[in-house]
Amino acid sequence: QTAHDSTLALVRRGHTAGDFVRAFGMLRSAGIKVCVHLVLGLPGETAAHVAATAEFVARLDPDAVKLHDLHVCRGAALYGEYLAGEVTAPVPERYREYVISVLERLPARTVVMRLTTDTPAAERAAPRRPWPRERFARELAAEMVRRGARQGRLSPPWGRLSPPQGRPSSTALTPAGTQNKAGKLNAPNPQTAKP
Repeated sequence: QTAHDSTLALVRRGHTAGDFVRAFGMLRSAGIKVCVHLVLGLPGETAAHVAATAEFVARLDPDAVKLHDLHVCRGAALYGEYLAGEVTAPVPERYREYVISVLERLPARTVVMRLTTDTPAAERAAPRRPWPRERFARELAAEMVRRGARQGRLSPPWGRLSPPQGRPSSTALTPAGTQNKAGKLNAPNPQTAKP
C-alpha cells in the first residue's frame, strides 16, 4: 500500500515494507506473477511520499499494479479518526495528481489493472463527492495528454537493476533500489523524491 513503514504502522497493516520486499521476492522466485496494490492519499502522506512509493515499486518491476484512492468507510477504524478531523481523503483533483505521478514512474510494461476504488457510495463517508470511475478515467487521460505525461516517462533506468530475466529480485536490490547489506529496507526519502 505504501513504501513508508511509519504509514504502514499508522494504518495498522501488520507488516513493514521490508516484509513486502521479501514476500515479493519469494513470489517472483516461485514464478508467480505479482500485482501490487497501492493506496494513494494515506494519512500523513504527501505527493512526495506517493512519488517515493511509486519509485520503490517501479524498482521491483511488478507485473501489474492496482491503484486505490484512500476512502473512509462508515464504521471502519478510520471512520472515527475522520469524524474527529484527524484524517482526510483526497479530493478527485488531488487523487488525479497522485495517479499521474505514479503512472509516470511505473515501467511502461507494468499493467495497470485499476485506477480507483469502487466502494459503493452508501458505504463511503469520504471523499464526499468522488468522481465516477468513467469520469475519473476521462479526466485523467485528458490531463495526461495536456501535460504530455505518459506511463514510464520517469521510470528508473533498468540497466542497473537487471539480473537474469530482466526483473530484479528482492536480493538484487541495492541501497539505490531499496535494501541495505543487513537486508533492512532503505525506505525512500520523501524530502529528496522528485515531485
